[in-house]
Amino acid sequence: MVGILGAALYTPVATSALGDLRDFALALACFLLLVQWKAAPWVVVLVGAGGGILLGLPA
Repeated sequence: MVGILGAALYTPVATSALGDLRDFALALACFLLLVQWKAAPWVVVLVGAGGGILLGLPA
């Protein structure tokens, strides 16, 4: 069951949302905020949204 859920998450989400290393780093940072540092979910959402906006800006 865990393998099926992992495959269901990986295929549509990771392959389309994580385009490069910067996207992966933002996702990892949000994950660590939730799991390691026990940040409130609304803080993680704000960090993720802010990071996504910054990643979308032209270089």
